[in-house]
Amino acid sequence: MIEILLSTYNGDRFLDQQLESIFLQTYTNWKIIIRDDGSSDNTLDIIKKWKNLFPDKISHYEDGESRLGASKSFSKLLENSSAPYVMLCDQDDFWYSNKVEISFLKLKCVENLYGSDIPLMVCTDLEVVDENLKVLSESFWKDRKDDPRILQDFEKLIAHSVVTGNTILMNHSAVNVSTPILTDFFLHDQWISIKVAKFGKIFFIDQPLVKYRQHYNNVLGSFKTNKIYLLN
Repeated sequence: MIEILLSTYNGDRFLDQQLESIFLQTYTNWKIIIRDDGSSDNTLDIIKKWKNLFPDKISHYEDGESRLGASKSFSKLLENSSAPYVMLCDQDDFWYSNKVEISFLKLKCVENLYGSDIPLMVCTDLEVVDENLKVLSESFWKDRKDDPRILQDFEKLIAHSVVTGNTILMNHSAVNVSTPILTDFFLHDQWISIKVAKFGKIFFIDQPLVKYRQHYNNVLGSFKTNKIYLLN
């Protein structure tokens, strides 16, 4: 069983499309756990609608807290997950229909080599799109000239964030070494990649499996690496 952990905040513009893309997955042994961070738009209504339609596939995690921010919200979800495998999901993207299947096959392959006691994670490339899913870049990694070898060096991952949370699939050992998320300096995906690279292994799938939507409300979004960024 894979738990797909989704943190929402005022995401009513794109949440329906994101959930639709998950329900179109070729691999179906998953469950979605949603934590809302205090939305004031129609996000909660959308969550309720989908939960009523698919009560066995969607759970709404409620802890009474709000406005923790994306990283602490995902930390709450991760800390309360007992699933053997977890994926992170943003509210505004669109998943390729084979995203879960390809990611899970890769993780099971490396887990057969190293064992489930080792923190293991896979991440993928992304296709960068605009608000209407029109392609802006066919490869997030190539656009930024990132090298997957950086995933084996946790110290380099401290200096340069390359893993986006919406591509992550990890085993429970990786969750254990990554939680709780104790800093506001890094976003959750960079924190997780540093921890897993230090105590385990990260593997890259050189294939875009997410339509990474760019819009004015992105927490970070796509950007190109330059000398000023690396210096900072």
